[in-house]
Amino acid sequence: MLRLTEIRLPLNHTEGALKLAILEQLGIPGEELLGVKIARSGIDARKPKSIVAVYTLDVEINNEALEELGTAFRYNDAVLRNLIIKRKAAVTEESVIMKQERENRERKARNEEYAQKNAARAEAENKRAAETAARETAAAADKPEAVAEGQAPVASDKE
Repeated sequence: MLRLTEIRLPLNHTEGALKLAILEQLGIPGEELLGVKIARSGIDARKPKSIVAVYTLDVEINNEALEELGTAFRYNDAVLRNLIIKRKAAVTEESVIMKQERENRERKARNEEYAQKNAARAEAENKRAAETAARETAAAADKPEAVAEGQAPVASDKE
């Protein structure tokens, strides 16, 4: 398996153009290319007149071609700029950097959710406190004034 970086193609390229760019970069015939997986893709728009698609690709080639590239490593500048990794199987697990970014996004989302729940809880408590105060004010207005200590209740003369 090889990882090719900085493969630049026009925005309106075809899938065949991607395969041709890989073959040209590696200098191998088409039958030696076993598979291609796009690891990362992006658009380089730093120069408005020449906007291009930029790819990082995981390329599988047969063992003979891999050995040939390995021996030509010190002579071929195109291979020097790319990393050759020989693996038994493709590496598909998340990289350490991507894992940290995902965890940071999840942590941020949890913190925002927690803050929203706390704000909703505080708002509900304030609403309950206001309702309780309103009920107590209404209940106090309905009750007759309390008799001061030491005074006898006044009897009505209507008898």
